[in-house]
Amino acid sequence: MDFAAATSSLPDAADAISDVIEQVTSEVDGRHVSLVWAFASRHELALWDDLGEQLRAAFPDALSMGCTADGCIGDGRELERQPAISIQVAVLPGVQLTAFHMSQEELDAVSWGRRLPDAGSEPTFFVLGEPFSIDIRRVLSDLEASHPGRPVLGGMASAGFQPNQNRLLCDSVTYTEGLIGVALSGAVDVQTVVSQGCRPIGSPYVVTQARGNVIRGLKNRPAMAALEEMAASLPPEDQELLRHGVFVGRAIDEYQAGFKRGDFLIHGIIDVDREIGELKIAGAAKVGTTVQFHVRDAVSADEDLREMLSSHEGSEFSGALLFSCNGRGTRMWESPGHDVHAVTNALGPIPVAGCFCAGEVGPVGSKNFVHGYTAVLALFRPA
Repeated sequence: MDFAAATSSLPDAADAISDVIEQVTSEVDGRHVSLVWAFASRHELALWDDLGEQLRAAFPDALSMGCTADGCIGDGRELERQPAISIQVAVLPGVQLTAFHMSQEELDAVSWGRRLPDAGSEPTFFVLGEPFSIDIRRVLSDLEASHPGRPVLGGMASAGFQPNQNRLLCDSVTYTEGLIGVALSGAVDVQTVVSQGCRPIGSPYVVTQARGNVIRGLKNRPAMAALEEMAASLPPEDQELLRHGVFVGRAIDEYQAGFKRGDFLIHGIIDVDREIGELKIAGAAKVGTTVQFHVRDAVSADEDLREMLSSHEGSEFSGALLFSCNGRGTRMWESPGHDVHAVTNALGPIPVAGCFCAGEVGPVGSKNFVHGYTAVLALFRPA
């Protein structure tokens, strides 16, 4: 198993494509490449008309996947809001690849899980979606039904701000809508890291009254009263963070003896009713579930990613894919390259590529979710 990654910030798209292909083929024989990932930002969309053909010419037996993005990640760099291309090539002996494209109409009309490898082959799925034309939560729900417990990783294209401004590349074919994906099965072990960038504060609460996405009671008290009481007990620095935003983490596994960072799916609070004491969250609120309040800032996000990576330190990986929220990068930290540097500092100089996304997809516990302000990392090694 062999990986190579490269980036180019040359302003001319044709030159940039040639540049990254030349870089990776100096490390890996193109004739042996099984899978190519390509990401492009701030270049004319016309480049996608021949990108697939150029990748096919350079890597004749490879499956190509990619999308447009707000920024590209690769070769130890994060290139944001500028013309850039990143690619990653992988030689994957003994690994079966199944590519697919799905439009919203097809998603609504058929049981599309029948196109995919049998659940018994234990595939890992990678998906890239066009955010204006596909219901990604429905995709994840369908995959949970057809392939329960199998991880799904990826993100939503982020270069465009309205329909027809994004591109998806799947097996040399360019799409303007829908979702593309690839299932990997066989002789590959994919480890996942999902860093939601938050830190728990206070203590966990049991939801005692709720409806829809509204938490009405925590430990038989109005939810706002519980939040205010918890906030009053915090040190001044955490109270200051609360003024900039507070989040609700919902425990994924209710049967754990205790909870720690990473055991929660993070939801934003989208509205409050101080008179009644309710909290409306961007997710389901169910009686009997355990929740804990969280804060997010640059320090917390840095701590969270490094803690998530620490469990993989000392392991050897052949390569990695990184899907980072476009609210991270220099929108969160002063210097570029935070997430990719954290990965290579923890795991060594492995080839990493990826992009900034308008929504990231990854598992928390045994279920897959769409996240925000999150870094989703796939780590590859032979099975």
